[in-house]
Amino acid sequence: MITESNIANFDANMKEYVSKARDAVAKCDAVSEMKDEKINKISKERLVGAGKGDIDTS
Repeated sequence: MITESNIANFDANMKEYVSKARDAVAKCDAVSEMKDEKINKISKERLVGAGKGDIDTS
């Protein structure tokens, strides 16, 4: 039987699940952004390192 109490509990549970899902997505986005930054840093370091032997400074 559907009651006001059941509806209120369902609503509260759904709000909690949505909140947790949003937190999880935010954490995934943050990790993804950190990985992108690390990849960019490594790529730049490799590009700079690759060019060192090509330049004649004598």
